[in-house]
This record gives sequence, structure tokens and C-alpha cells, in this order.
Amino acid sequence: MSNKAALFAGALGGVAPNLFRLGVNYASTSPQQIQLIPYFGAMLIFAGLGALVAWVFQEGNLRKALFLGIGLPSLFQATSLQSIAPSTTPPSTAPGTSASISLVSSAYAQPPSPPSPSVATRTLNLSADKNIAYTVAFYGTNNSLISSSAPMTRSGSVPVPKDAVMFAVQVGGSTSTSYELPGTPARVINAEVKINEKPTTGFFQGLGLAKAPQYDISVRVH
Repeated sequence: MSNKAALFAGALGGVAPNLFRLGVNYASTSPQQIQLIPYFGAMLIFAGLGALVAWVFQEGNLRKALFLGIGLPSLFQATSLQSIAPSTTPPSTAPGTSASISLVSSAYAQPPSPPSPSVATRTLNLSADKNIAYTVAFYGTNNSLISSSAPMTRSGSVPVPKDAVMFAVQVGGSTSTSYELPGTPARVINAEVKINEKPTTGFFQGLGLAKAPQYDISVRVH
């Protein structure tokens, strides 16, 4: 096949899904960070696949060559390269802690002080530095999950469960370490949340392998 225009149409079709995803990403309110040079490197692979399909089928019609170019890379990404969405369920054990079983209790261990009666009315006020949805999970003295909040963005208030002694912040599939709730009788606890997206290899993003961003999450309680 000597029709270079059809080969170009197939190559353009091969990169069309990636160009569409790139446009949707940057048009969103919270665009994912993308390393453009490796991303475009991955797009060259799909451009080659699109041109190859047009050549194999000896397609001379530009429109059909374009759709052939779109079809194979899209099918390739949708089946072989589709990543599993991360779990948004909070960890059952407080992050940063480990559950341990002791058969003999220590005679020197100090028993935990009983919670103050006022803890039932505590409120956790959170303020995030990014316009990204996050949830809060509360944990008890045995590091087990008590409850989690509904998603919120920027700032919000969450009632603290009576038996909660720690909390963690979750963004997508990323979870912060657990932070201790003050044991003072204060009714309002303020927390500043900082969310930083971890850099992801643009080449894998271009292949469709890195769809869910990961985050570093830190909290300052005061």
C-alpha cells in the first residue's frame, strides 16, 4: 500500500484516544499530573499500531483508516491495559500501627485512661490545601476501624465517635498515617490536611496503566 495519507490517518486514529484523555484531564478541576515527554513517547507506539492496522488491511479510504487506527489501540487499552480502580474502603487497622497479640499481660503496662464524658460531643474540623475529595476514618484503642466519614473537599466538620482515639485521611486509594486525637475535653479539634500528588511515569500513563493517581497526605492537628 502506497497511500501515505491512509497510513497517516491510521496513525492519527491510534493516538486519538490518548489525545482525548489528555484534553479531558486538563479540562477537569483537579487535573492529574502528567509527564508529557514520556506520555508522548507512549503515544508513538499507538501511532505505529494505528498505521500498521491500516497497512495490514490495505485500507485506502481515509475515514476507514482513521477508524481502524482508533479501534485497535482502544481495544488494546480497554482489555489488556485497563487498570483496576483502587479501593476507597479505609484500612480496617489504623495505618502506621500493627496489631499484636500478647498471651501474658505486662505488670508494668499502664492501663489506658477512660475517655472523658465530653468526648462524645467532639468535632473534627478539617481544612485541606487542595480541591480534592477526601474522607476521614476513625480508630479505637485496639487500632480497629470504628467509622468513616462521607467524602468532602477543602474544609468540613466531622463528629468524632465516642471511642475514637486516632484518625486517618484517605484520598482515592492513598491513606495517611494515623494521627492521635487530643485527649483534652476540647469540643473542637482542628486539623490541616496537605495533599501532594505523587509523580507518575508518563510513559505508563500514556499506555493506560496509571489511571489512578497516588498521594502523599500529611495532617497537622492543633
